[in-house]
Amino acid sequence: MTIDPAILERIQKLMSLGANNDQVHEADAAMRKAAQLAEEHGLALSDIDMKTGKVLSMGQGFVQLVHARHNCWTNSLAVVIGECFDCKPIIQGNFNRNGHMIFIGTPTDIDLAMWYYKLIRLKTIRGASEKFELVKDQKMYGLGVLSIMRTRLKDIFKKEQEKIRTPTTTALVVVKIEEVKEEVARLFPKLGKANSSFKMNGSHEAFHSGKKDGAAMTLHRGNIEGTKTASLTY
Repeated sequence: MTIDPAILERIQKLMSLGANNDQVHEADAAMRKAAQLAEEHGLALSDIDMKTGKVLSMGQGFVQLVHARHNCWTNSLAVVIGECFDCKPIIQGNFNRNGHMIFIGTPTDIDLAMWYYKLIRLKTIRGASEKFELVKDQKMYGLGVLSIMRTRLKDIFKKEQEKIRTPTTTALVVVKIEEVKEEVARLFPKLGKANSSFKMNGSHEAFHSGKKDGAAMTLHRGNIEGTKTASLTY
């Protein structure tokens, strides 16, 4: 299944409106329209054979982890993004920059999930380090951003698509999600349930600052490949 390049260009332009738009509501409206177009033209199903209903391929995307101090919110961020783009995030290796976050899913979904994960993680870590010196406050800032992103991302990418899905496309998405589960079970047969906890001992100021910045954060597609994520060691 192929997507009309003109449609892809229009979707990308809508997503890019948030880049230079200080009005959060207008930026989110453009993102929602982009999500609607993506659904209407089958972008979420672009890795499925529409004749047979079979998933064409499964893959893995790797994102290098940053400092372990950010795990209290980056791991949960990956889960939220995975739910939005029908991917499963898995941590491989130890919880520091020697490990990787792996996104398992179809190629199109992986591309979207990895991009938004890296973008939000980068902006959040930068915001935390610029505004707060204490590690505990930087963590609280990240948790504040996460608390907003749980809702924002699902509103933009999940709920808007679910509103316009037909029984056929819904069934195909279910098939895709089941394929992801089977691929995860095949690759990680001994995978257990991750447990994470964090004592919220930072300032309420940092948490609310993260919530405020998370609500205003622009989420547009673009090129961030030149960013040296490995240098985010604070």
